[in-house]
Amino acid sequence: MKTRITALAISLILAAGPSWGKCSEAIYTELVDGYRFCVSSVLSPQGKFTYGPENLLNPTGQTTWCEGVPGDGIGEYILMEWGNPYALKSMVVENGYVKSEKAFLDNNRVKRARIETSCGVVMEVQLKDQRGTQRISFPYVVKPTWIKFTILDVYRGRKYKDTCVSSIWPDFEETRWGSH
Repeated sequence: MKTRITALAISLILAAGPSWGKCSEAIYTELVDGYRFCVSSVLSPQGKFTYGPENLLNPTGQTTWCEGVPGDGIGEYILMEWGNPYALKSMVVENGYVKSEKAFLDNNRVKRARIETSCGVVMEVQLKDQRGTQRISFPYVVKPTWIKFTILDVYRGRKYKDTCVSSIWPDFEETRWGSH
C-alpha cells in the first residue's frame, strides 16, 4: 500500500490517553488533521525492541505492536481515532510480527477480531494466517470518528504467546480515490 506512507507524517508522540490506555499520535497530512492509536496493553521492551502503539504507524514492517497481558491477549484492543467523521469503505491490517517468517511464526497472530465503530457498526472478522496486508470491508460506507479492533481468537505462535499486529489503518484514501 503506497498511499499510506505518503499520508502519514513521520513525527510521532507517545502519550498516555485518559481512557483508552497507551496512545501514539501522528498527523495525517492529506485527509485527516489529527490521528491517534491507543492500545489496551503493551508488551514490555525486550532488549532494544519495543512494542508500543507507535509501531503501528511504522510503514517498514520491521516493528510491531504486541499486547502485554499474560496469555494470548484475548480481549486486548487497538483503537484508532481522529477528530471528525470521515467516510470509510474499509480498513487494512498487517497481521502478526511480519519482519521475518520466523518472527511471524514464533508469535501469535489475530485469528478473529471484533470491529466496532463510533457510528454503531459492530462486526466480527476472521483474518488469514499469512504475512502481508489484509483488507477488512465494512458492510456499507461508514462515517466514524473511531474504530476499535478487539482480539477474539488467535493463531498460536511456535514460541511466544504474545499476539502482535504490525500495522492497521482505516483506508481513507480508498474512499476518496476508489479502489487501488
